[in-house]
Amino acid sequence: MQIISFSQVSKSLIYLLAFTQLCSEMRSQSLEVEGSLTATSNIKTLGNLIIENNSPHLYFMDKVTGDLPIRIWSGSSSYFDVVETDLFFRFAPSGGAFHYNLSIKKEGEVGVGTRYPETALHVVGGSDASLSNPGYLMLGYGFSSNIIIDNNEIMARNNGQTSPLYLNHDGGAIYARGIRNIGDHKNMQFNSSTGEIGWDNSSRRYKMNIETLHDDWSKIFDTRPVKYCRPNSSNRWEYGYIAEEMDSIGLTNLVGYDAEGIPDDVKYDRMVLYLTELVKIQNKKSAEQQDQIDRLEAKLDQLMHVHEKQNTPN
Repeated sequence: MQIISFSQVSKSLIYLLAFTQLCSEMRSQSLEVEGSLTATSNIKTLGNLIIENNSPHLYFMDKVTGDLPIRIWSGSSSYFDVVETDLFFRFAPSGGAFHYNLSIKKEGEVGVGTRYPETALHVVGGSDASLSNPGYLMLGYGFSSNIIIDNNEIMARNNGQTSPLYLNHDGGAIYARGIRNIGDHKNMQFNSSTGEIGWDNSSRRYKMNIETLHDDWSKIFDTRPVKYCRPNSSNRWEYGYIAEEMDSIGLTNLVGYDAEGIPDDVKYDRMVLYLTELVKIQNKKSAEQQDQIDRLEAKLDQLMHVHEKQNTPN
């Protein structure tokens, strides 16, 4: 039987009490490390991990590859990763492949739905742009005015309803190289006051205050046809009329005016009204002349018959 002295028991008890106190203080307070801390297994904390310094840094290093992998795991299937200086937020369904919700490359490109963005903002995946679907990208609140884009459409909406879409509303040229020949359909019209683009129609369903137009149709005989070039196309000839000249001879129905009332364009499509009325007038005159000719011929036939009768011997 081993005999333990009282002094040995007292010393062991003191060590045990000191260790218990240290553990209690570490649980209730904090762990401070000056220099480096190396752990061969996991480090867990029930509170916050705070790094304080004049220039604080948190380094993650793979000793084998030298890469800088950082992973923040939500405990389910979501990961926030930094791999080879690129930043990813990805989601992996149970047993499925990773889907990259958000990627930020070291060069600055941001990808949504793709790991490899090819431009400053690259969005892959979404729905068809429509009044009920948000497309790939939305600018603005869904319950208010917004613009949505998919891979081949741009649409303006307002709380799920149609809304005007403005292109260069304050000015500037608009180019559309892809316009093609589609045959004889509705003619496009442009409202210079509002900037709206639409098409013309001629049904009385869309008209009001319908009255017969009266004018001196013969004024069109005083027009002067000209040829001209545009300032930026000095070698390309065009043919037509001058708006100011059309206005000066009273053909105001065939002239378009700007906001200040200055003659600005010629309504060539309206000229058919004047030409049609002139044809109708000429047709009426021709009919009257033909009627007069017919009556004269009938009278001449009558006279010839009388003359022949008088000169016929008994």
